[in-house]
Amino acid sequence: MKKVLALALALIMVLAMGVTSFAVSSITTVVPGEEAKTKWGFTWIQFFWDVNNENVMILPYDFGDFATLLDGTQIAAWLFDGAEGDTLSSIKVQTEKGIIDVSVYKLDDYVKSLEYGNSSENIVTGIKTKSSWPFDDFDLEDIVPYDNPNHCYDHNAFYGDAGDYSLDLYFVYFSVPTYGGAKVSFNNYFTLKFRENTTGSDYVKESKKVWFCVYPWAVDEEDVENYADEDEPMELAYGHPLIPWLAWEDDDFADAYEDVLWDHVFWLFWTIDPFQYGCEEPDWDWSIVPYVIEKDSWKEIIGSTLLVEVDDDLIVEIGKVVKGQSGISFAFNTDVDDAVQAIDEDAELSALNFLDTTNVLDSDFVIEYTFEIEDAAKAGDYFLYELVGDELVLVQKVAVGKGDEEVEVKIKREAGDTLGQYYLSDIELAKEEPAPETEKEENPNTGATEIAGVAVALAVISLVSAAAVSMKK
Repeated sequence: MKKVLALALALIMVLAMGVTSFAVSSITTVVPGEEAKTKWGFTWIQFFWDVNNENVMILPYDFGDFATLLDGTQIAAWLFDGAEGDTLSSIKVQTEKGIIDVSVYKLDDYVKSLEYGNSSENIVTGIKTKSSWPFDDFDLEDIVPYDNPNHCYDHNAFYGDAGDYSLDLYFVYFSVPTYGGAKVSFNNYFTLKFRENTTGSDYVKESKKVWFCVYPWAVDEEDVENYADEDEPMELAYGHPLIPWLAWEDDDFADAYEDVLWDHVFWLFWTIDPFQYGCEEPDWDWSIVPYVIEKDSWKEIIGSTLLVEVDDDLIVEIGKVVKGQSGISFAFNTDVDDAVQAIDEDAELSALNFLDTTNVLDSDFVIEYTFEIEDAAKAGDYFLYELVGDELVLVQKVAVGKGDEEVEVKIKREAGDTLGQYYLSDIELAKEEPAPETEKEENPNTGATEIAGVAVALAVISLVSAAAVSMKK
């Protein structure tokens, strides 16, 4: 059944991508089991991957993390025909560049034990996961393909002799930050190195580059009206991807991926595994308010004072637009970074983090945002900070009333500023004061001065910024 489903999906993918033949050294995906229905925070994908040619995976900026499974035995058969090892000993990330972080996990390294059927050691009925498994939301038993009719795990997921099986799958995880740029992010890629379960250079194969083309949605110049002297917000509506749907006909796209065959260019949302059961299919709204105003679009509204309604509770009021304004992304999140929270675990924090931290607005502007807060125990001041580099800088105090569950804040910014990243705290995040210096003493051997006491550094924050598969003989 597994092979039938994989083949059917591969055929669908081939038709969708315009691929006319199956490459010998191609990789398709393993279908995850039907039992788990947990929200894992990533998307299962299944794409037809020719490792001997470069490929481009095109994805929207908010696609999110995704993952797939690779089958060691089938890859070894396809890449190392005639080798004696039968399966792979390892898959490693060989090269990686750009905003997407790729990790490969050999699932057998995380197996604590396997449980076999009472009447046969040919079937596996249970998998226990080691505590070293790096994912908290799911275990091996959740992602290994499951054979529902026979109430056991898919026999093709294992390698070895009956009663002494090894899990023969590799979990490839792609960590994708929400891209906040105002341009297409072309230069992202990775390669994998496959090693067959023997020794010798003849049994090592490195894939060609798999590129990621990450694009935002933008306001077209035709959709921008002059709102000079108007009070109503400009609506960022009727946006378009910053690459055309027929991407390979675009000059910039073609120049970026000149070595990629046209039938190896495909959109990642085509590869969402229709047989996935372990996670929800992303709910993309293609009419979503776009997050970018392009450079050419600003030209149409020079001299206008704009109220950009980014979200229901977020408006950016921009002074008169000046000539030469660069593209700006208004994409944001409200995630409180762990390193910021670690400054004071007792602080109640709310965040407003614009993701474009490079492009600046060339006019004065005001950000109006309604922060959600905990039920305020008493009236008083909250503290609004901006994250500048790795340091929090106090911007202003914000008055709240007793029982308030939200508070509207206006943040004034000057021309040349980025949109910024902000944290609202119910308590002041105090910095450590420098320790007083102790007396200096001379080194009798060298005459050099030694500092017996060192000033304690001010508190700073270190932020952690935050195909697949099935093939058996």
